[in-house]
Parts: sequence; C-alpha cells; structure tokens
Amino acid sequence: MRFGVHIPTCIEGMMYPVPFARPEDVLPTALLCERLGFDSVWGNDHMTTQRYVQREWPEPPNFYEPLVTFTWVAARTDETLLANLAPLEQRIGRDIHRRTVELLEVDERQSGVRELVQATLDLVRGLGLANTISDDAARRRRILDQWARTLDSQISRPETAEETP
Repeated sequence: MRFGVHIPTCIEGMMYPVPFARPEDVLPTALLCERLGFDSVWGNDHMTTQRYVQREWPEPPNFYEPLVTFTWVAARTDETLLANLAPLEQRIGRDIHRRTVELLEVDERQSGVRELVQATLDLVRGLGLANTISDDAARRRRILDQWARTLDSQISRPETAEETP
C-alpha cells in the first residue's frame, strides 16, 4: 500500500482556519514527508476563492498554485533537478537583468542602480507569483505605480537629443 500527504496549497478556509500555512511552511512539510517515507505529496487547486470562504473569513486565504509550489519544492529537494535548474536560472537571470537595464535606459555604473534593477525584477517575480495565487489586481497596480514613482525619483536616465534644449 502507498501513502501520500497533502501539503498546504489551497486548503485554507475550507478545511483549515485562515491563516493556516505560510510559504515557509511548505518546504519543511514536504521534507518531513520525504523523511517519514511517504510515497507522494499532493495539493489542491482553485481558480478563485469560494464564496463561502470569502464570507466566513475576513482575510483572504493563502492559496499556493500547486505546479509552482511542487516545482519550487522539487528544485530544493531533487539534486538532479537543482543541478539542471541552477545554470538555467543564472543564464536567464543575467539575460533578463540585461534587458531590464536596456528597457529602463539606465546606467548601472551609477550608485544604487544595479540594486534598483534587481529589486524591480524581484518585485515583478513576486507579483507574478502572487497573481497565480489570488486575484488582487488593484493592489498590485498600486504597488507597481508606487514602484514606478520610486524608480523615477531614484534613477536618472541619459538625455536624448530631443530632450536637450
């Protein structure tokens, strides 16, 4: 007989109280399951929060998209996958960073610019993941608008010929 364990992905508010599991709880749970000899871990998925859950809980539940969650767990527990993903992340990460510098038209030789570009990429990744978890577009729009104002105030861009008097 084989046994599997459900890791917390989309179960808050239905079977468990809100909040029940934080992102930092998922990996230790999966590792414990592996150490205890379970054959598999499972997850639950929902496109939106159910109405009865919305009515019952004042705060929205933490939903973690299963495929993203399982990939994240696998990348940290499967040595072969990690060995293949790390170089890919480095190559793609460098390329995305370079393209972002070009799109923002910034000079990384300026103090703090590299860190602001990296913070931009980290913010976008986080908001992208958040978008898979819940539909909170209005909040994310406000965050991005504020970040755009922050970038505009912190980064000076080279003047183009049209802007020069």
